[in-house]
Amino acid sequence: MKRSAPRITVTLLRQFDACDSGIDAFREAFPRGLTVATTGPGRARQAKRATGLDTRWAAGVLLDATAYAAYREAIAPARAAHDEAIAVAWAAYREAIATAYAAYQEADAVAFLDAFHNQHNR
Repeated sequence: MKRSAPRITVTLLRQFDACDSGIDAFREAFPRGLTVATTGPGRARQAKRATGLDTRWAAGVLLDATAYAAYREAIAPARAAHDEAIAVAWAAYREAIATAYAAYQEADAVAFLDAFHNQHNR
């Protein structure tokens, strides 16, 4: 006997204490709920509409241990690429602001010391 395709609904999300903003985002993306397709063009459309939803939260509460392990394995390469891109961006950001931040810290220290000195010499 063929199983019916699994569905994610607002009711299901509420059963797992989804936050209101998450439920609103899900309802906006999937007003009639989501029947999860396994293959074909429907799957790509579902994934595009699900972008921005808290799928990591959903995976943690809606998947059993075996499915969750498969999910983590499937996203590992994308997560590693994401983490690397973030690390590179933060390094570039820190380098870009280093001179300005050092000048700010110096100006801040001078201003504090001047204000403290003036306060005690009134």
